[in-house]
This record gives sequence, C-alpha cells and structure tokens, in this order.
Amino acid sequence: MEWLLEHTDEYETFWHITTRANVPSILKKGLWQTISGVDGDGVYCILKNLYNREQLDNVLNFMEQNEEDRNELVIVEFEYAGEYFINNVGTVYQEHQWIRIPSDISINLIDKIIEIDDV
Repeated sequence: MEWLLEHTDEYETFWHITTRANVPSILKKGLWQTISGVDGDGVYCILKNLYNREQLDNVLNFMEQNEEDRNELVIVEFEYAGEYFINNVGTVYQEHQWIRIPSDISINLIDKIIEIDDV
C-alpha cells in the first residue's frame, strides 16, 4: 500500500466505522488511535467528501472479514483539520482512499453517530 501525506487547514468531515458497542466509550473519551494497524498507528476512516457507496461497502466488507457483524456497525462522523495519510493504491483494492489520521480525535470533534442503514 502507498500512504500519501495530505494536509488540510480547514476542518473536513470524516467517517470512522466501528461497532455499536464502542459508541459509549467513544462518546466519553473520543476516538483513540489503533495501535494494531498494519500500516501504522492512527484512526482509520474515509473522507466523507470522497464517499461513495462502494467505498463504504469496502469498509463494511473489511470489518466483516474481521468477524464484525454488519448489523452492529455504525458510522462516527467527526471533523478534523491537520495532517493525515490517504491510501493511494489502485481502485481495484478495497483499501483505496482510506484515511489514516495519526492522532486521537477528541470528543468535541465528533458530530454524530449514524446508523449504516441511514446512508
């Protein structure tokens, strides 16, 4: 995979997909970086402005491959400004245009929790 460094000076909207069971902790502490990411620590997400249904389905399929139940997944919508990495592998790869933010996301940047069926 090829992660390209990007930077935004203005807040942009991102979607992090997680399980419904994680929501109470996220609403209390914010989003913490995963330390088990194959490509480095970070909050893994997709950029809402680049979102299309196929991209969301790719994330959902990835989560299912890791034994998460699709019916238990939700979207955490949050704002972020600063440096992030975007995965620039070809469009045939499931991880194309996934984002890795190398910092925790505080609770005040989280806008809402969205049910998968509502998008």
